[in-house]
Amino acid sequence: MPLQVVNTAKIRCTMSAKPSQLIVPPTNRRTAGGQPAANVRDHRPVVNIAPFGPCMSPSFPPTASATAAAGGALTPMPCQPNTATPWAPGSATVTV
Repeated sequence: MPLQVVNTAKIRCTMSAKPSQLIVPPTNRRTAGGQPAANVRDHRPVVNIAPFGPCMSPSFPPTASATAAAGGALTPMPCQPNTATPWAPGSATVTV
């Protein structure tokens, strides 16, 4: 059974040591535990996902450039969340 996710839920990227928080707009009229309830469409970078800490992914272009400039030493750069698709899995029986 899917769990309900709400505003300020802690979220993590595997390429950062620092967690972030999910930002659910107050326009989401449903609440759970007194907080706006998220839905699968609440996945937009910066709007719903605050940046994580420095990105350690060598495929992230700013990190790749900084690493190359540092002679191959991994050089993490500021995160820019990139979630192109809605969260999955959602609930097949509940619409928020």
